[in-house]
Amino acid sequence: MHYVAVKSEAQQSMQAEHRVRARLIQDRTALSNEMLGMLGEFASYFP
Repeated sequence: MHYVAVKSEAQQSMQAEHRVRARLIQDRTALSNEMLGMLGEFASYFP
């Protein structure tokens, strides 16, 4: 069995903040990439 240390409330809070921030960055990057892809698709229509 693998033992894991119990996290304090402060550690859990910090980890939650990091997860939320990482998700926001991931979503922002995905949106940016999607917009660039659409611009690439329509570039032939708008020289």
